[in-house]
Amino acid sequence: MTQVKTNWQNDQANASMCDEDGNLLFYFNGCYIAGADHKLIENGDSINYSIWWNLIGNCSSGYTGNQDILIIPDPGNAKGYYIVHKTLEKVKIIGLNDVNYLGLKYTYVDMTLNEGKGKVTSKNQMVYEDTLASGFIHAVKHSNGRDWWIVDMKNPTFQSPTDLTYLVFLLSDQGIQWHHNQTMDYQLDHNTSAAGSSKFSPTGDRYAHYSFTNGMWLMDFDRESGEFSNFDYYRIKHKNWSKGLEWSASGRYLYVSATDSLFQYDTNEPDIGSTEQLVGVWDGTYNPLQTYFGVMQRGPDCKIYMSSFSSTRSIHLINNPDESAPFCGFEQNGLALFATTGTLSMPTFPNYRLDSGPVCDPNIVPEITRTAEDLTNNIDIFPNPAFSSINIKHNFGLGEFTVKIFDINGREVKVVTIKDNEELPVVDLSDGIYIVKIITDGSVRRIKKLVLMK
Repeated sequence: MTQVKTNWQNDQANASMCDEDGNLLFYFNGCYIAGADHKLIENGDSINYSIWWNLIGNCSSGYTGNQDILIIPDPGNAKGYYIVHKTLEKVKIIGLNDVNYLGLKYTYVDMTLNEGKGKVTSKNQMVYEDTLASGFIHAVKHSNGRDWWIVDMKNPTFQSPTDLTYLVFLLSDQGIQWHHNQTMDYQLDHNTSAAGSSKFSPTGDRYAHYSFTNGMWLMDFDRESGEFSNFDYYRIKHKNWSKGLEWSASGRYLYVSATDSLFQYDTNEPDIGSTEQLVGVWDGTYNPLQTYFGVMQRGPDCKIYMSSFSSTRSIHLINNPDESAPFCGFEQNGLALFATTGTLSMPTFPNYRLDSGPVCDPNIVPEITRTAEDLTNNIDIFPNPAFSSINIKHNFGLGEFTVKIFDINGREVKVVTIKDNEELPVVDLSDGIYIVKIITDGSVRRIKKLVLMK
């Protein structure tokens, strides 16, 4: 595992893709796609573009929403990839402004282009238009070992409780197509959206869904037909907010995080709810903020990695997930980072190796290496708030560089090329909040918020 510096930040929404040897191909923060050289790949901008961009500072800190992105290999192109994602929109529901996902989209990356650096050949393409829940998207290979099933969840309405409805899509060499919906006889409340996680088991024949407001569901999945069966519900509701859910590599143990507590369940037992074991309780560490227990993802080394609810410089580890608690080796803040994570920042990966190799390899030794220093964390704007002019402070000899300033609606209002230590007048701009992009060699090096007060 490699910690890399980027020219923009990754928050809740993030995903990455490597080749079969573990070499980085590209990564995605919900708005932009960067290649292995950490520069924007061709046409890799403006993903998920909507009014929501303006509400989050033109995506300067990444996109919001955990478990809303998946990257799936194209069954018809060994070097093509579908990024499956959902775009936030503000809509009116029973007279109130609300934020919803209004459908499932895809963006396509072809790594055969630009001498292997890749290019986005299609983006923000609507697959299915409907109000979807935040989070809960996951995928599993079809039984043919080539195609993929993608499962998402319909968002409950405010007017009345809604039956749990899964939307099932098939990705084949013909692209992504809606296949069917399947409704379970259980009603969700409108707070379900973004209140939990869902994951297929490593073997792909079981599916778990945990929601803080409703409880836990486990069911079987037919990888031939895409149908769920043997629906089991467990009224497990922890006192604190929960987001994390992950299976051990064998598929026996299931882990659920609940802010300050981590729980383990044995799915081999008939009554899974009765097997609950408390794995650990938050030890009160701040690094620099609370290292509460957040979202989880099983790694290629069979360990489970868990991020925090806040921005922190560490990640929690479950070192031996296939051992019963307390022998599963839970290690709080076990992985130190060079930089802080985003809130609830953790990618979601399906089991790419299903039917083609082991789920993971416990002999892999994770290593974090620091890349060469770039300009991202060494550039600042002052004064801020500003009155009539600003200065660009940095520790590098940039020579000339370009500054682009955008208003809160994303409109470009000023472009200027300046030299080191040169003052930039902004007296011609009105009071308000702006987004400043600093560009060298055609690459965005820093995105900062600027406040003008005269």
